Amino acid sequence: MATLLKWNKSQFQSYLIGGLVLFFVAHFVLLSPASLEEDFNGVRVIDPKDLLSFLKNEPSVLAPEVPLNVAPAYSLRDDTLYSSQGIKPNVKMISRKSNVYQKEEIIHSLDVVVEFPDHTQVQAKEGVFFTNQDKIHFYGHVHTTFPNGAELFSEFAEAFTKPVTRIEIPVSELAIGTRKDPSSTVTFTSQGLEYVDVYPKNFHLLSDAKVQIVGDSTTDIHSDQAIYSYEKNHMHFFMNESRPLSTQFVKVHQPDLDLKSRTLDVDTTDTQKLHTVTALTDVWMRDSHDPEKLSIATSGKAVYDYTKNEVTLTEFPQVYQDDDTITGDVIIFHRNTDQIQVKQSNAIYNDNKNEQSKRSKE
Repeated sequence: MATLLKWNKSQFQSYLIGGLVLFFVAHFVLLSPASLEEDFNGVRVIDPKDLLSFLKNEPSVLAPEVPLNVAPAYSLRDDTLYSSQGIKPNVKMISRKSNVYQKEEIIHSLDVVVEFPDHTQVQAKEGVFFTNQDKIHFYGHVHTTFPNGAELFSEFAEAFTKPVTRIEIPVSELAIGTRKDPSSTVTFTSQGLEYVDVYPKNFHLLSDAKVQIVGDSTTDIHSDQAIYSYEKNHMHFFMNESRPLSTQFVKVHQPDLDLKSRTLDVDTTDTQKLHTVTALTDVWMRDSHDPEKLSIATSGKAVYDYTKNEVTLTEFPQVYQDDDTITGDVIIFHRNTDQIQVKQSNAIYNDNKNEQSKRSKE
């Protein structure tokens, strides 16, 4: 009886050891990478030596900051990242995939969408977040949307997140912008652009600035630089002083009006319709709305009130119609009635002309 009990205890110990072995084998098999991949929706454990070849399945990388021969510390899919200032989230970044490079202190994201504190949003094919500089580079089909509805398109943009949101496009890159309203549209292009999230939230068009305002008619403006203060509905155009003086003119074109001056200010309505155009210094204007009567004027200042369709000339204005010359302290073109109103007139007429422009003298 004692022998049988001893044999049963020995047999029990053998079964116990065998059971433990089977348990550990099953544990490692069930929790192998292949099983985890099935249980956790495609999460895979990749050997570091195989990670570079895995990354090469992605399209060509546009961002030059990314070390192509270095494996990232880890990779995230369909991720949402937050950059915080204190306890408050500062920047939100969503992407299809992000590779984190710890040594280089960058995060490289694909199909990225970034939202800034003022709700400005930037989408791009790629984004590089510099974790130690509060800076983001965007590459490929960069589309920036501003809270007021204005949109900006480029192939590259650089954003700074502190102390306020700032977006810059270098002069080597073309920037295309638009702001649409039901009754009018403002579009612009320039080589390079700067935007700062501080009132009045200016777009600074850095080079070869072209602006088009489309409403009841089309107005085209061309200058070296322009500042578009969209919260004030105001635009300021100016030329580079480095260019020859003879070419330092901002140019305005409408179907029946051409104007140029050293600087130009444009005010629009809240719906982006043209309101007034103010030209300053060495102003030249040609009015051709009447095909049979061409008017050319010069002055130190011209104010075109688009709502009244009249132009007020001051600072030594002169008007030339055919062979007639009109001067005065103030000259006003009433374009709807073809009348010219003159204050302190000093007109010189050609007696051989059968018809004279209607003029009133104050």
